[in-house]
Amino acid sequence: MSNAANKTRMFLLGLCVTTSIFLLAGPARAQEKRFDGVVLRVATYGGPWRDALQELIGADMEKRGAKIEWETGAPNAHLAKLIISRGNAVPFDVSEIDDPTAPQFVEAGVLEAFNVQRIPNVSGLIDPPSTPLNLIPIWSFEEGLVYNAEKFNELGIPKPQRYTDLLNPKLTGRVGLYDISGANGPFAVYGFALDAGGSVDNVTPGLQAMKKLGAKQFFTSAPAAMASLVSGDIWAMYMGAAWAIRMRKAGNAWASFAHLKVGDNVGIWSRGYIGLVKGTKNAEAAEYYVNRYISADVQKVLATKLGSVPVAKAALPDLDKDPLLHELLKLTPEDIANMRRIDFSKIDTSKWLDSWNAIMSK
Repeated sequence: MSNAANKTRMFLLGLCVTTSIFLLAGPARAQEKRFDGVVLRVATYGGPWRDALQELIGADMEKRGAKIEWETGAPNAHLAKLIISRGNAVPFDVSEIDDPTAPQFVEAGVLEAFNVQRIPNVSGLIDPPSTPLNLIPIWSFEEGLVYNAEKFNELGIPKPQRYTDLLNPKLTGRVGLYDISGANGPFAVYGFALDAGGSVDNVTPGLQAMKKLGAKQFFTSAPAAMASLVSGDIWAMYMGAAWAIRMRKAGNAWASFAHLKVGDNVGIWSRGYIGLVKGTKNAEAAEYYVNRYISADVQKVLATKLGSVPVAKAALPDLDKDPLLHELLKLTPEDIANMRRIDFSKIDTSKWLDSWNAIMSK
């Protein structure tokens, strides 16, 4: 074969390869979702949580042409803004919601249903979407007791197993409680009620037991409670395991966690959801955001950084290999299935508040 013929052959071969690559890459580029000009407004928590979401999801959506605007605060504050804005433009497109406020969001009629067909990662969730509005689980925390293991050893107090185990004279005034009006307060009330012989319809026995703890104050934020633990003002706090993880990572080797018995279960599985705001014009971008949020990759990073527990089943095995997370969290499907899930739609929390004011506020 002549040199000219050989060069022609090589040119045609190269052209074929280039064309094949272009044809293969073309559909991929066409399938890459774009959100040029979309401003997605997300109501979430502030601080490290918002920062992590920007890094893990916001940056990805910005590469696709979108802009994320963050509205930070607690779910009850987000709900109040949605109610106030009725009849006007919606203040944000999606909102994070916790277990206690989920029934309130639904009852207020401020949400509409996601199109879960555009959220394929739903199929890998530990718990399925909740209610006809498809409230989608996006995070979970394991509720129980964060405590100073060194102080407990010094006092000869074994690792707590039940909510009422802390009714020990050595601990009077050294155990922290959340105020019931906050997002975390109802979980301890629930656990104490069942442990002290009450029920969700009669929390009085639990509150009477809680009163004996001699709590000096009722916390309204987790960071404030954590600061009190670090300073030594309190030695135990009914709160999520995530805070023990954060304190341990900050160098507090004494921080430990106990999953407390709740009836036949061990530990409480507290969930966070995300809901689509009624009237949003950015549903498709919101669904892309949610699908990314519940992906195994994002869930693993949130767990490692912030101590949440993944809602994606595929994220659990790798995290359980982490010595700290293995020690402080329950990460096997069996253990998670045996944790108590609280349906706040079946609880009269206003009645709980009346009982709290009658007993704890005296």
